[in-house]
Amino acid sequence: MSMKHKVNALLYYIPFDYQPCLVKHVTPYYEEGDAHAMITVEFTDNDVRTIPVAIQDIYLATEVPPTPKPRPELQPVVRKQNILQRIFSPAKKQGLKLSVMFNTGVYPVLLLLCSLSAQAQSGVPVSDTSYVTKQGSLFYETKMSTYQDGSEITTKTLIGDTLALVQAAKDRLVSRAATMSVDIRFVSTFRKSFTQLLRESDAVLALTGIDPQKAVQNEYSTAFLAGTWTIKRDGTNSDITFALNGQGALRYAINGGATKQAILIGQALRLKNYPSNGSDVDLYALPGGVWVDATRAVVLRPPGNNNPVNRAATAPPKSSKKG
Repeated sequence: MSMKHKVNALLYYIPFDYQPCLVKHVTPYYEEGDAHAMITVEFTDNDVRTIPVAIQDIYLATEVPPTPKPRPELQPVVRKQNILQRIFSPAKKQGLKLSVMFNTGVYPVLLLLCSLSAQAQSGVPVSDTSYVTKQGSLFYETKMSTYQDGSEITTKTLIGDTLALVQAAKDRLVSRAATMSVDIRFVSTFRKSFTQLLRESDAVLALTGIDPQKAVQNEYSTAFLAGTWTIKRDGTNSDITFALNGQGALRYAINGGATKQAILIGQALRLKNYPSNGSDVDLYALPGGVWVDATRAVVLRPPGNNNPVNRAATAPPKSSKKG
């Protein structure tokens, strides 16, 4: 049976060979299977994990067993040729009944077909819509996901009565705030970390005569040099183009104006003196190809990418280095 752990309680994370960790937050809950309840733990290296309370017993232990169960070794897959021939041979097709299908092993094939059908809606949804509806005295959460091929998946989950709805909303407030308070530890240091990385690169340049930052720039800049990008700030869109100057340094220009320095270190980009002299902005690549600053107040888009920020279709620039 699951236990209700308290903040600062010492636990052991099973997937990490029972590495010790401390409880940092527990969502208030009343049922062990509450899908909204989460427990957040932190390790000695400040790594953080958030685990659903409903499955915490799989991940967390209150003590280390005398001989922890070793992780299972990877088992080789044994492939058999023509394994389905017996099922789908002409002799078997005649008069095939549902009961026979279950007895001859076709049922797993039916599951496979269902799985392939579900994969038609695989990938990241183009849009998500979630809302709460009421039927009688009960509330439900309805979520509709729309995919790039136009297909839609709608799920409806029971929340409960009025008290359950209010409690769920309270728990979400507390849980999300706890997650954000952890995330801000890292996000708030990004600008300083970016600058520190550049200092380290400059130190290597001084020692070796080789510029690591410029080497990375040359591997990742190809996408920036192809066409006109769009940058949005305070609701205003502007054209932005990138080019290499005579020394091979990456430069950018807004609406065909004066060029300014752009520092590219892979999936992070610093636009010097943007939007005006004396201020810089750091942008980071999202999985969909759009670049944003830490608050998403500035959005940089590649040519032809007009999808929502977190649902953009184009992949972010990749290294052009040949292996």
